[in-house]
Amino acid sequence: MDIVTIVVVTWVLSLVTTMAIVYFVGPSVTNVKLAPYSIPFVITGGKLVQQMSGGVWVGINDMETNITLERPSQLIITFSTEAMADPGHGLAVSVQLAGPGTYAFPDEIHMVPTAIVVPYPYQGVQLGYSSYSYTFFPEYSVAGTISIKVEGSVTFVEGMGGGGNAYLTHRTLTVIALPT
Repeated sequence: MDIVTIVVVTWVLSLVTTMAIVYFVGPSVTNVKLAPYSIPFVITGGKLVQQMSGGVWVGINDMETNITLERPSQLIITFSTEAMADPGHGLAVSVQLAGPGTYAFPDEIHMVPTAIVVPYPYQGVQLGYSSYSYTFFPEYSVAGTISIKVEGSVTFVEGMGGGGNAYLTHRTLTVIALPT
């Protein structure tokens, strides 16, 4: 066979295969348009500076929402923020879920690293605002009305005590529910 015959035979076989797929399988999934809001989602945000202190878990301003799911779904919860902490301190973040048998994984992450304390004469270095983002999820599919709340707690280097602060600004909470 010459090259032209091989190309023509390959093209014909490709055409026949494509026609068979369309005939037997139907239109491609990519041709099916989803109805508006068929994948539930919630997005919220805030930008005012929030100062946290004391090493106690507290709600992060504007980072609480609800989502109602008519069918079992896998939640994908992403929290993003600009944050910083005083020297020797950091910020831990947790997502609390309220609903039937729900909790978020992981249970706690250290979003802002504990700033290194530099000895005298520099008296410590405060890291400036940096951007942080983390995705949480329940380990099981959920349904019903689920409350999502992001909490934070100031962490500290052993021996430094809990007297420092962490600061958050420009933050978003995105929740997407993929039906399972």
